[in-house]
Amino acid sequence: MAQQDSGRSEAADAGTVPGQPSGGADGASSMGPRAEEFTREISELKLSGSSAETEARALKLGIAGLVIPIVMAIVGILLVMSTSDAADQRAYASQTFWLGNIIVIVGAALFIRYSLGRYLRFWMIRLIHEQRAQTDRVVEALDRMSVRQD
Repeated sequence: MAQQDSGRSEAADAGTVPGQPSGGADGASSMGPRAEEFTREISELKLSGSSAETEARALKLGIAGLVIPIVMAIVGILLVMSTSDAADQRAYASQTFWLGNIIVIVGAALFIRYSLGRYLRFWMIRLIHEQRAQTDRVVEALDRMSVRQD
């Protein structure tokens, strides 16, 4: 794990209580063997997930899909005002309305999918990692208690 310079103590970063021993035998490692195994497994998976560049491009496309219909509405209003024929006015208004709504729906779907997808992916990995580390600390504490009782 990379050390972050956030003003928190090392014990708080490791998830331990100050003054109590950390997970490692020499005190250098705060992760137990299961957490280290999990970290190793994740690095060995070599998943071919979507790249950050693709996600950023799709997120920008989603934002553009939310902005373009505003421009289309303005162009539609100008087209409607530029003609006096009622049939043309209805045609311009309906075309810009439906096309704008379709673009908004697609843009919102892209934006929500990629922004929530990224957040939930990191949240899930962090949650699994923290649960494994917590399990290691509980198992270690139980082992220490059983050794004391023997």
